[in-house]
Amino acid sequence: MSGLETRIQADIINFLIRDDRIAWVHRCNTGKSLVNGRMVEFGLGRGTADIIGMTCNGKFLAIEVKTPTGRISDHQRMWLKRVAMHGGLAAVVRSIDDVKASLNAGCGVVYGL
Repeated sequence: MSGLETRIQADIINFLIRDDRIAWVHRCNTGKSLVNGRMVEFGLGRGTADIIGMTCNGKFLAIEVKTPTGRISDHQRMWLKRVAMHGGLAAVVRSIDDVKASLNAGCGVVYGL
């Protein structure tokens, strides 16, 4: 993740934790590490959104953060589509304005694809 993407993500998390429509949010940490000679992957799985959470009305929230020129992977696209298909709020965002628009767009679609 680039420095710009990290800053955008931090700004978005700070916005979300203060938004009355959001019950909770969590930054998903992922990565790999060599443990006892074996590569071990950490995190929820391939394609998981950068930020997950729940709206105050109980809907799952998945937000993939990108820079203005960043692109999502096929795994990320598939993960967001599954969240939306099951009634969650899913979005690809590049700014706080995108987050606001995705919250207004509601559940069942992937905002920003």
